[in-house]
Amino acid sequence: MKSLRSRGFTLIELLVVIAIIGLLASIILASLNTAQQKGRDARRIADTKEIQLALELYYDANSNYPIQGTALSATPSASTIPTALVPTYISQMPQDPSQPGSGSSPYYYQYESLASDGVTACSSGTCADYVLIAHLEAGWNNSSWGTTSTTGSFSTLCPTTAPTGAPYPYCVHN
Repeated sequence: MKSLRSRGFTLIELLVVIAIIGLLASIILASLNTAQQKGRDARRIADTKEIQLALELYYDANSNYPIQGTALSATPSASTIPTALVPTYISQMPQDPSQPGSGSSPYYYQYESLASDGVTACSSGTCADYVLIAHLEAGWNNSSWGTTSTTGSFSTLCPTTAPTGAPYPYCVHN
């Protein structure tokens, strides 16, 4: 005798499988977002190293660092890397990987020339020091400082203890 029962999946079995696939897809998408943030941060750190190399080449040729006339700001609308570096010391100015074509972003590169004390902003004469900042998305990492001073115009932008919430400063101090 033939069985009256068909050999297909029940509605509940199909719904369970769809729910499991949806859960796995959401976990993968969350991991992908974190990986993208870390990738952009790696690019920011590499760009910082490239700018730092261009600054050292500039220093070798001119016996001082480029003058940045304005002090660091907590909310600049764009990067403050000196244009004097392009094209002689760096082929083109790095742009933050998440920087939109227009408008402002919390992620940017900042540069400030400093006097020989490593704290005072240098707006004229010979600038013997600098601070370079990239703002990170996924974590906090402050490189070792040339001095232990945390005073001056960059003290709040480059804290010595981990700040809460993004953007996180990545600071290079010559």
